[in-house]
Amino acid sequence: MNFNFDSNATTIKNLFKKYNQFRIPIFQRDYSWDPLYYNEFLNDIINSLGSENEPETASGSSKNYFIGTMVLSGATGSAAIDVVDGQQRLTVITILFSAISKRLKENGFQKLADATFRYVQEEDDNGELKQHLISDSSFPFLESFIQSLDHTHAASPKTLEQESLENTYNDFYKALDANVLQARPVFRNMDYRDILITIRDQLLSASIIEITTKNKNSAYKIFEILNAKGKGLASIDLIKNSVFEVYYNDKNGLEQIASDRWRTIQTNLRKRDSNIGLATFYRQYWISKYEKVTNAKLYDSFKKAFIDKYPSKDIKGEYMHFLKSMETESDEYIKIVHPLLDDYDNRQEYKPVVQSLESLSRVLGIKQYIVVVFALLELKKNKYITLQKLKECLRFIESFVFMYTDMGKGQANIYEARFSRLAIKLRESTSKTETDAIIKDLLYENLKEKRIDYSIFEDSFTKLTFSKSNNLDNKLSK
Repeated sequence: MNFNFDSNATTIKNLFKKYNQFRIPIFQRDYSWDPLYYNEFLNDIINSLGSENEPETASGSSKNYFIGTMVLSGATGSAAIDVVDGQQRLTVITILFSAISKRLKENGFQKLADATFRYVQEEDDNGELKQHLISDSSFPFLESFIQSLDHTHAASPKTLEQESLENTYNDFYKALDANVLQARPVFRNMDYRDILITIRDQLLSASIIEITTKNKNSAYKIFEILNAKGKGLASIDLIKNSVFEVYYNDKNGLEQIASDRWRTIQTNLRKRDSNIGLATFYRQYWISKYEKVTNAKLYDSFKKAFIDKYPSKDIKGEYMHFLKSMETESDEYIKIVHPLLDDYDNRQEYKPVVQSLESLSRVLGIKQYIVVVFALLELKKNKYITLQKLKECLRFIESFVFMYTDMGKGQANIYEARFSRLAIKLRESTSKTETDAIIKDLLYENLKEKRIDYSIFEDSFTKLTFSKSNNLDNKLSK
């Protein structure tokens, strides 16, 4: 596939002057920089200013700071541009501008604060406020917190991405404290006001290579090419890109439907635990339904199951079924790892199910059981197993994990391949008789060889303790 693009060197200031808005397309991964990366970014900006022992000091000319390459997509002369590659850096730059503006405002430098904040938000020719960075996935937190100097009515973070945005802002705000900055040798004997201006100007003068493609349709492919071998890039991001590529500019509004489902998946996962990530859920979902693969092979497995299997005319429908399935099972996932009797309308006959899931999730310390429970709950809905059979399966898994892993100190890596094969076979079952045979063969019989000797269990069990203090032994003893 051939790409037509323009490339030129520019600065952050010129880039923000050239485009009124940078849009983060739906296929982009969420903002996810951790403290190591964004603190390093700020330190690099400051360190590039030189020091008092060098001819050029912070109060004079600074050394050039190169941010890297950014790939944008949009028509020539367009006021708004899509960010194909460079989203993480543009987000961090926006947060840093916002934090500097806040510090300037709080210290009585209102005009300087306003002048700096225009790189975050400014009026257009019609007097309407426009944010420079637009991201649907972080709405409304980005607008009300990062892109505002008044946090009185700011939205609370509701996703992992929004928490990352808040953490980055708060850490930048602390790092820009007068005492913290003036303790740095490079800022010795400088006024606080001048220090903040210097950091801002150094950021504005930082150079980048801007690559722009006019064909928005190619943006998805460019993203995949740039990131397919990118270090640390989650497979889920490439999968997301592949799915949304086919819905771009869809006449039936499927892009919006797919986008809504993707957001629902993320919302479902955080209903009871804000720390559950999409990538963690996705792999357990995938190996429960498709095939057991490593994290590194998830994207290849996805391509084999969809891109290589279905012709382009059918792929939209297949992807929509895929998203619907993920939406349903993301709701089930949270009920598996954080079970409540309320999930079963408070019916007491389901209490043993909740108790087994609680033990597996909170006491026994493995996660591989989830792939089997996914399948068992689906079978229960399809009436291929009874409630009694579900209880028996969960009780067996719970007891086996307790005996083999916690008492026998066996390695948990025996579970993943076995449980994945069991889950996939169960999902393929079409009758109660077939389901019973699969459970007998791939659950009960398959784990027989791993049963520990009673003497090993007795030795470990008799060493358990129970005390007033809260410890894992208490839970295992119970």
